[in-house]
Amino acid sequence: MKRVDDFRLRFGRQELVPIIIGGMGVDISTAELALEVARLGGIGHISDAMVQTVSDRRFDTKFVSEKLKKYKTNAANSDKSNVHFNLAVLEEATRYHVGRTMEAKRGEGMIFINCMEKLTMNAPRETLRMRLSAALDAGIDGITLSAGLHLGSFALIEDHPRFRDAKLGIIVSSPRALAMFLRKNARLQRLPDYIVVEGPLAGGRHPGDRRRRHLHRQ
Repeated sequence: MKRVDDFRLRFGRQELVPIIIGGMGVDISTAELALEVARLGGIGHISDAMVQTVSDRRFDTKFVSEKLKKYKTNAANSDKSNVHFNLAVLEEATRYHVGRTMEAKRGEGMIFINCMEKLTMNAPRETLRMRLSAALDAGIDGITLSAGLHLGSFALIEDHPRFRDAKLGIIVSSPRALAMFLRKNARLQRLPDYIVVEGPLAGGRHPGDRRRRHLHRQ
């Protein structure tokens, strides 16, 4: 009888067990789950959605409570123009989340982080650059770009020292979206290491729906 250990997923010279856990946001794909998948030789994802909340939960940091304390006098005010998103805090929380996870990794597998383009707060380009760079700085094995076309995401980190050695992939919903991404990034001479093709029912709209996701490797 065939077992999952009888098969291998190849990334260049590296062989992995073909077990991949996707990056479900807000710590649904927990670090513990990703670490266990990596221990077994597969790929586990964590997510950078609401990373301050995740850091507070896992490491007893106070990112969320400090922000609430700072802006509590404005809570009932419909005008939020004086509420500023602190990129330094987001960077610190990302380093906690990713760095501690990578320190705990055991086994021959890999830990990736799911990064949604649409999760860009009030400074889209700067926020996304920081999230990607902080994850790379903290030692993440790979980044999966999701929730958007990510036409400029590679360019944001092209000068990062790990741009060529970390695994970088993207989730696309159509050949057209993939073609746009590849054309936009052609000048960087950096193809994605893997592509996840996701259909309209990915994630499920009903318990009877089937998840439609396929992985293609370069």
